[in-house]
Amino acid sequence: MELSTPGTATVTVEEECPPAAEPSDEYETQLHAILAPMELPEGTCFFAVYVSDLPAGPEKLSVMVSLAVPSSNGPDDLRSVATDIAHVLKETELGRRTADLSVTNWGFDEAKYDDYLIDENFASNPWDGSSSRQAELAIWSIGSKF
Repeated sequence: MELSTPGTATVTVEEECPPAAEPSDEYETQLHAILAPMELPEGTCFFAVYVSDLPAGPEKLSVMVSLAVPSSNGPDDLRSVATDIAHVLKETELGRRTADLSVTNWGFDEAKYDDYLIDENFASNPWDGSSSRQAELAIWSIGSKF
């Protein structure tokens, strides 16, 4: 962020990411290790990852990635970074076991919305770039926290 007043020099202030939540189990530790090296868009931070078994069996997982994106005005603003996350996750063993993927902005305390993006068919969507970027962005649906 740049700060300046008339007649003074412009000063660039680095916006810091909020402290990330610690992974609570082996799956979350794996997911954190998979996603941490990603280059995120400026102003976007990883906050937490959550992995849970689905009732369908221990071989199917539900994954949620919670970001902190202060500039986001709604879940549609997360589509591009969510798609990048889906590409990275899909290439991993954990990704091959993932049934659905959600991406939220719940890491930003002052978020203007509680809705999130979800791909309820993550296991059957290729997430490999074989579809156009626009087609991949359109895969996401909007879920509601409440």
